[in-house]
Amino acid sequence: MDMNQILENLARMTKPSSIKESSGYECEACCDFGYLWKLNEFPKECGCNLKKMNDVYLERSSELFAEEYKDFTLKSFIAKEQFQKYMLSAANNFLTKTGVFSILFLGQSGVGKSHICIAIANELIKTGAYV
Repeated sequence: MDMNQILENLARMTKPSSIKESSGYECEACCDFGYLWKLNEFPKECGCNLKKMNDVYLERSSELFAEEYKDFTLKSFIAKEQFQKYMLSAANNFLTKTGVFSILFLGQSGVGKSHICIAIANELIKTGAYV
């Protein structure tokens, strides 16, 4: 980015909102720059930038869990053994509690760890979270 572009962006971002022309920006608050600038303050990240980042993460997550894993749900998980019922309960608790950011399943091969983890990821993706 050369100096002229920087000056043009600064002029565009510092223009008072009362005289901003409707010029097709997706975000009128930051003029699609991603940051809000106020005189004598550090720039703050605009909400549109966070949304754009979340959209990218969501798109990437959706690509990973597209068709092959769409049937992996908590409802489709068959819990025959007590430890599998505990895994299902832990997965449901993980999805409903706030402030919990990770979960770990350990066990032998073929007990449903992958199914449960993919089901959790599918549920999180539906809410807009990225995995």
